[in-house]
Formats: sequence, C-alpha cells, structure tokens
Amino acid sequence: ILFEVYVVKDDAINLTVMADDIETYTQSSAQDPLRGLSSCLHSGQSSRINCTYKNEGSSHSYEDSSFRITLGGDSFYGVLDGHDGAEVTKFARDTLIHEITKTSPDPRVVLEQAVKNVDLQLHERIRPLVEERASIKIKISGAKNTYEAWQAYPDEITRLGDIEDQIKGGTTAVVAMVKDNVLYVANVGDSRAVLVSLGSTPPNDNNVEFQIDQLSEDHTTANDNELDRLAGLGLDKQQIQGTRRVGSMETTRSIGDFGVKWGYKDFDILSNATNPPVICDPYVSQGLPINSSFYFLFLMSD
Repeated sequence: ILFEVYVVKDDAINLTVMADDIETYTQSSAQDPLRGLSSCLHSGQSSRINCTYKNEGSSHSYEDSSFRITLGGDSFYGVLDGHDGAEVTKFARDTLIHEITKTSPDPRVVLEQAVKNVDLQLHERIRPLVEERASIKIKISGAKNTYEAWQAYPDEITRLGDIEDQIKGGTTAVVAMVKDNVLYVANVGDSRAVLVSLGSTPPNDNNVEFQIDQLSEDHTTANDNELDRLAGLGLDKQQIQGTRRVGSMETTRSIGDFGVKWGYKDFDILSNATNPPVICDPYVSQGLPINSSFYFLFLMSD
C-alpha cells in the first residue's frame, strides 16, 4: 500500500506526507527510523519523502513507486502499484514522467496518451519475446497434453516458462496534473485519487465538515461498466463477477501484463473473447479549477 498526500490550495499544490499510512511521524521516531511506519507486507519496504526504508530479512522486491515534479509552473504527481516484479513499475514511472510533461493545449489528451504510450513502448521492448512465445506455442500445439509436450519438447517448454516470467509483470497507476491552477487526474487499474474539500458548512472551533470525492475510476470486476465491456467481448458476465478475476488479473486495465493481454486465449474464462479483455485505456477526469475549499489530494495504491 502506498499513499501520497498533497495539500491543495489556490495557486499551489505541495507534497506534505508520503507513507503507506497516515500515522504521525514524531520526534521519538528519530531514534528508531522505522517506528510508526508500516511497510509492504511482502517486501518489508516502503518510503517517505526523499528516502526508502526496508525491514531486514525480506527478499521480496518492492514493486510500488511514485514521482513528483514541478516544471514551468505545472505540477505532476503519480503513484504506481506494480505486481510480478518491479521492472515494469520502474519503466512505467520513468516513461510516464517523460510523456506527461509534453506540451499540449489539452491536458486530458496528454494524460490519456501518456498511459497508452507507456504501454505501447513497453510492448515494443518485449515484442521479440511475445513473438517467440507465439512461435513456440505453434510448435508444441500438436501435443495432446502438458506431459506429452514436456516429453517431446523439453527445451521449448523450459524456454516458454522463461519467457512467461519476463512478460508477466505489470502495474496500475494514478497520475495527477496541475496546469494553470486546474487539477486533472488519470488512472488505469485500481489505484485511486481522492480529493478532500471543505464542506458547505463554515468551519468553527468545534466542527469542520469535509467533502470526499473520488476522482478516479476503479477498473475491477466490481465496476458495472467494466463488466459490461467484458460482456461485449463475448465473456460470461456472471462467471467473471463470481471469480472477481480476469484470467490471472485482479484488475481489468493495467500497464504491461502482456502474458494476459496477448495470452488471454490460454485462460478458459477468457478464451471466448473477441479482443484482449485487459486493456491499458485510462480513465481521465474533467479538469477541476483549484479553489479555497480544496484541502487534500490523496493518490494511493491498494
């Protein structure tokens, strides 16, 4: 889990806290740097502003990442939630930074194309592996079962496993852009952006009312729009909803994950799809002019 928390005010959006929970980092923590800071359950690692920390004894790679940039008066922020390795997350973060800082009169187009271009560039990097994978599958297609394939094509089966390991990684992402004092958000997968604003009731000494708005869209099988999209591809909506997975995926959209995107026919539950069920198309919010009611912007992974 990774949270990034920003203070959002007129003409300014500043990073204030980065931790995977919102606990107070007190003076006593200086004696024990990890005190009060939780971390990834698998890797034992997480980060704060300008630093990364890790519990001893964990060999699992840390697969989340984030970035924050100010360029020419514009601000850019992102949180990425990787899986099946950290390489895709690192590539996506670095490429997203390049893509979202491109100049365009329409920030929403920039955000949409940024996510799509990252996925495309990642695919171009592994295209030879994808093509080799397809070639091997054609070669061993005559085998009646897995055992027979192992007996007849041991080298090819071993190589196929190596390729699967190299192409299975992926990441979700949520990105925020502040341009001309307007906030834009884009996400792919289930990484979220949540805006906390002051409510309509004026704050006083005893009470402060907040309004909570999710600016992103969860791309999961709990989303009726995503279920309808999958059904439109010829998939069994109830079956997908029952398993709450799309093949091996918990999300219906992501960056990377080409083992599922291009190997979806290998999954019984996805084999009837007319096109890849897992896609990279992001949700992009309408621009929100920043005003005095804006209080916090949370960017988070699950």
